[in-house]
Amino acid sequence: MMPVVIVLSATAQDSCLMVVVDSSTGHGLEGVHVYVDGFRRAFVASKGGMVSLPCGLPEGTRMYVSHPEYQQKIVSFHHRGDTLWVRLSPYVRHLEEVVVTATRTERRIKDLAIPTQVITSEGMLKTGTTNVAEALSHAMPGFEFYHDGRGMTFRLQGIDAKYTLFLVDGERLAGENRENTDYYRLTTSSIDRIEIVKGASSSLYGSSAMGGVVNLITPVPRQPFESNIYGRLSRFGEIETGANVGIRQGKIRFFTDAVRKSMNGYDLTPSTPDLYTMEPYCLYSVYQKVMYEYSPRLTFVFRGGYYQRERFDVSSVPTHPFYNDVNGGMSATWKVSSTATCKASWHADRYRTMDVLERLAGEKHLVYADEQHTGRFLYEYRMDRGWKTEQHHLVAGGEFFCDEMFSERIRYSRQSIENYTLLGQDEIKINETFSAIAGGRLDWHSIYGPHLSPKLSGMYKTGRFTSRLSYGHGFRAPSIKERYYDFDLGFIVVKGNEHLVPERSQYVSLSSEYQGNSFMPSVTFYLNHVTDMIHEIPLANVENGYTYANFSSVRIFGIDYLQQVKITSWCSLFAGYNYTDAWDEIKQETLSGVCKHSGMAGCDFSGVYRHCRWVFSFSGKCYGSRKYTAMDENTYRFYETSYPSYSIWRISFTQQWWRRGIEVTAGVNNLFNHIGTSDLINIDPGRRVYLAVRLSPEKIFASHDKITKKNEQ
Repeated sequence: MMPVVIVLSATAQDSCLMVVVDSSTGHGLEGVHVYVDGFRRAFVASKGGMVSLPCGLPEGTRMYVSHPEYQQKIVSFHHRGDTLWVRLSPYVRHLEEVVVTATRTERRIKDLAIPTQVITSEGMLKTGTTNVAEALSHAMPGFEFYHDGRGMTFRLQGIDAKYTLFLVDGERLAGENRENTDYYRLTTSSIDRIEIVKGASSSLYGSSAMGGVVNLITPVPRQPFESNIYGRLSRFGEIETGANVGIRQGKIRFFTDAVRKSMNGYDLTPSTPDLYTMEPYCLYSVYQKVMYEYSPRLTFVFRGGYYQRERFDVSSVPTHPFYNDVNGGMSATWKVSSTATCKASWHADRYRTMDVLERLAGEKHLVYADEQHTGRFLYEYRMDRGWKTEQHHLVAGGEFFCDEMFSERIRYSRQSIENYTLLGQDEIKINETFSAIAGGRLDWHSIYGPHLSPKLSGMYKTGRFTSRLSYGHGFRAPSIKERYYDFDLGFIVVKGNEHLVPERSQYVSLSSEYQGNSFMPSVTFYLNHVTDMIHEIPLANVENGYTYANFSSVRIFGIDYLQQVKITSWCSLFAGYNYTDAWDEIKQETLSGVCKHSGMAGCDFSGVYRHCRWVFSFSGKCYGSRKYTAMDENTYRFYETSYPSYSIWRISFTQQWWRRGIEVTAGVNNLFNHIGTSDLINIDPGRRVYLAVRLSPEKIFASHDKITKKNEQ
């Protein structure tokens, strides 16, 4: 933020003390920097917001008051005796954030009729979060990640991971593992922010977006040179190291990120030595983005990445899995005029799983491959005036998607689907109080034919209150595996079902929020009715066998509540609660695995001590008990079981030096050592102390040069 400028008047020129306070709380703002004309150093506010100034400053002297969390607007400025009093208004940063996921266009959150939640890299840094699963779990009360027999998975608003679409810069991820993406691919080092749109989003993103969309946005370099070198060490031999570099020179911007992560693994069920809870693994990931501004109207973006993970077996089986992914694409944005823009893109992603044959010198045998291609064209047009409206923002376009899968466990070993799409959306601003979004998407699936997904949202503002009402129709086409699974291992048999039909949903949400300077609550009520939900059912006349069927009609009602309270400039509290009632209307019972009650709470403290910034964070997540259907790893039979309520808390302390060029974070995950495991579910392995270090060389050198020049003077 730009600093506040104060011009000293004749009546205030004898002032020797300034007190800077928060306009909403009246508390002094520690760490405020005041720059005075004619002085090379900054005067920093101590506890209580008090700043000692040189006495006898001449009339007309300019002073610049700066604080990163406060607006450049003075609420009031006056003097009493030899003391200047300045009241600053807090800067509500998240309202100014620009997001793209909810509408596929750049819009500020405060102008969106569709509820969107954002997790910033700065927020993840405060809590010491290093992976996407932790970031989502600790920022949203209805989001729960855990490990089961199929790998890492999660639930959002009562339904499984397969109903939530994960994107990176708006593009899908290949490599479905049963119902899950390989979430180990998603590291926070290459993420600028995470945008979450809850509820049916099929009108923009098609199949698999019935439960919501999570979009990971990568950084765009803003400085001539940016760099970070980081490392993290934790329990179970968990080591993460990496570096990223951003360059902005003329018309070209580069961003490169490289990560290595490894872990020794752990076993929470020693009674079953052949079933290791978490096998040792090692992964590497490289991501590259290049932006080229050919002209003020035409910009190209090129992306590419490589990922590999090797999971080492600790049992007597002479093979272990190896995963790798190669992806890349390009996009072009052409500003046709001041009101019209065209965007075209192509993206390809190939994910493969191989068995490493340990007795054959590590030879790799391909067992699974998934290759996806996506082409898209969008046209945006903005009308400043329309019929009885202030503004229209139109988006229209088409999309092509192809998914081809190879697996030894699907019929004929290779299957593919294609999908062709037309979409349109009109964002209407009727006046300063009311706006709406109306849109729809027509998909033509190569197997299931046409499907229409409409969406309608409205937003009403009055004072500091904002209310949103949204309706969306969602659908999910059965996956290739659900249709074509065909394997028999003797002890277990799985058969796909080619007669499956797409799952459909009707999603309605009503939300309201209040944006105060220090008090920011929001509440959302939602109802999601899913029909033709696909379930695993026993295979007729086959012991230990199962298939898939459109079996259920599920009604999900829920409430999300989020609360932020800014106590002072250096202290804030946050809390959240989620209630989810997921009812299977066919079985007349609660949907398996759903946790009805979950909550989160925490606090952040920050300050400046001798020009060094520090941040202390304490937060926790609580989950109620739930019942679920599991499969015994020894007999491969389904059975009913339950998991008790639990909570996981974390604490971290971060210290920054040399203009944030050096940053050290120490913390504890799972502070109270909850070890959560059952036959198939691994919630958490227990308490883990960690230490993380991040270095930004260019900030260190800049700070060193500034100190050197100051000493020379």
